[in-house]
Amino acid sequence: MSIDTTGPDCFHLSEARGLLEMTVDLGEDIATGDLLERIWSTDRAGAPPQEFRSRASGILAARHFPGLMAPSDCLAVVAAVA
Repeated sequence: MSIDTTGPDCFHLSEARGLLEMTVDLGEDIATGDLLERIWSTDRAGAPPQEFRSRASGILAARHFPGLMAPSDCLAVVAAVA
């Protein structure tokens, strides 16, 4: 099995600041539109999380280690399987 991370939609970058909650594990199959993670605001208590969905199908090849996120941090890499 080989993976391809050259597609335009494989890298998912954060658009929010807050605490990361991953919803999938490394190596799991991902379909376009699947929920990858939530980011909970650290500035607004009680605010709903911002959800990030996959723009590509494949497997979860990389992810941010749980913790604080900032805009432009890499959330996840969804690699195509060849």
